[in-house]
Parts: sequence; structure tokens; C-alpha cells
Amino acid sequence: MLVLAVIPFGKEKIAQWFRLPELKSFLCLLPISVFIVGFSNSLGYWAAREERFGVKAWSAFGSCLGGKVTTIAWALIK
Repeated sequence: MLVLAVIPFGKEKIAQWFRLPELKSFLCLLPISVFIVGFSNSLGYWAAREERFGVKAWSAFGSCLGGKVTTIAWALIK
């Protein structure tokens, strides 16, 4: 919730702090990313508690594959 509250009002300062003015347009994705990572971690802890290690393994595989596909797609776009 803190990230969601800070980004709309502080994105100018954050972009200036990193000396990257083009960063402003991507900062709106930060609260969404924080939420997705937190939700994913919660589900991972739940799966481990329920001893559903196969589900956890497939989740890790999908996450890794998605990250690599995103990286390759980003490189091809640029």
C-alpha cells in the first residue's frame, strides 16, 4: 500500500533521483509488480505448507520461463 501511495505523488522526484526522466512512464507498473510478487510469495508459502511441492515446482518453472520470454521479447522490440 505504501508503494501505491507514494508513486503517483513522488514519481517526478524518483526519476530525478535516478537521473532517468524516462523512468516516470514505467513507475506506474511498480505497484502492480509489488502486488503480483507478494501474492505469488503467499501462494508459494501456502503450497509448501500444504506439501504441494509439484505445484510449487511448476510455478517456479513457469515464472522462470515467463521471465526469459519477456526478456527476449523486450530485446526483439528494441
